[in-house]
Amino acid sequence: MYLFRVHPLKEGAKKSGGRDGLCCMAVYYKLTAALRAALPPRLAETLRLSGHSRALRPSPRRLEGSASRPTLRRLFKSRVPRESKAFPQIGRQSHNSSPTVTTVIWTGLPLWRARFVGGNRLWLLLAFLACLLGVTLQGVAKDLYGRQGVTPQAVRQGNLGSCYFHAVIAALAESQPETIQGMIQANSDGTYTVRFADALKENAYPEDVEYARRSGYDLSDGLWVAVLFRAYAQRVLRQALVSGVEGSDLFPFAKSYVKDFVATNDPLLLAYDRAIRSQVDQNGEIDRSRLESRLREQMKSLSVPDEMRDSVIKLLESGGFFDTVAGVVKQNGEIFGAYRAAGQGGIAEHVMQAMTGSVRFVQNEKEEQAGAALEQALKAKRPVVACSGGSLFFRQLAEGGHLPADTQSWYVNAHCYSALAYDQNSHTVTLRNPWASFPAPDGVFTLSLRTFVPAFRGIITSDQ
Repeated sequence: MYLFRVHPLKEGAKKSGGRDGLCCMAVYYKLTAALRAALPPRLAETLRLSGHSRALRPSPRRLEGSASRPTLRRLFKSRVPRESKAFPQIGRQSHNSSPTVTTVIWTGLPLWRARFVGGNRLWLLLAFLACLLGVTLQGVAKDLYGRQGVTPQAVRQGNLGSCYFHAVIAALAESQPETIQGMIQANSDGTYTVRFADALKENAYPEDVEYARRSGYDLSDGLWVAVLFRAYAQRVLRQALVSGVEGSDLFPFAKSYVKDFVATNDPLLLAYDRAIRSQVDQNGEIDRSRLESRLREQMKSLSVPDEMRDSVIKLLESGGFFDTVAGVVKQNGEIFGAYRAAGQGGIAEHVMQAMTGSVRFVQNEKEEQAGAALEQALKAKRPVVACSGGSLFFRQLAEGGHLPADTQSWYVNAHCYSALAYDQNSHTVTLRNPWASFPAPDGVFTLSLRTFVPAFRGIITSDQ
């Protein structure tokens, strides 16, 4: 345990009884270091103590122990304590004179040899609790972001055809990692709140995140990609349920109530989500009768009136409602557990829109035009994804043709890749396959524009 003080008062500020604005507390050095490392910079700045607070001005008291030890007044009189065997300097004081910035000086003074004045016991307790919180946050952050952190190298697609999702996330991790970190909030109950670009939020629940990992849907380092994966699936499904209610044959006065209930009720959403995942086939198809049976099972635990539960289930009997939900599930089948799904053409754009708030598609026409689009987007730190579906190579294979021999080492038909860099001197683009293994060893490879243009339909990026 160590003694520390806050930054002295700004020159000219009011002082009390000749005492400078200093405070002593006992805290664990390693725990506090963990706290400062775990907290986001903005939150850490908010939690810093203010040097001009009168509550932090204790009366100087002598330290217990030998007479050779200095008083608190004498110890705090100098700006930076001299290094010595008794008080080795561990930290270094900043000379920022702002009274709202705390500077910590650590010395090797044991807690049991110091006496604290009245109100400082409260600060001691708060500091200790904050340190414990820091350890907890550090553990959560380690599990959430893994060893590699928010990087494209950490993103690895699982056994589903979710390249459109993982490629966008890897591209965003390359260009704007702080955006992803700002989207995810770890909650004390083990859930994660994901805030999308349009300010809509979804709560990802630990059992669903674990299900995605256990089922091999996501093989990324850390949990952050799986959290985004589950939150995005819930967002898509919630929008489908609301649209389905609008298109149903419910009475108008009932539609408004049911829409609000669907839009705000997580248990109901999870019931539908888990019921769909339990019976969707590999082509993204769902059966109405089987879905109704699974939904009844899932809704048994919901704390809602029986009339509401029956009304929600009976929505499946409305052709408009079921058709809307079934269409969305088929188009986005991978996020619900289906390997093959229709709609490869527009899915990556939807993910880009949800994650960044904007989307822009630039079709590949000529090498010069494609190179300019790549350079502009990547230079502006925008995420860039390129998909082979709909490209010249894609059409050649569909017509029974053959591709150049050198494409076998990297090309995957109807697949999405992250664009990591563009070299305008050599006119080459560096791409990454979200499989993270093809081509070996990590899925990263470089193509000339001459090959890139026919291999990919264009680039998908954002305006921000």
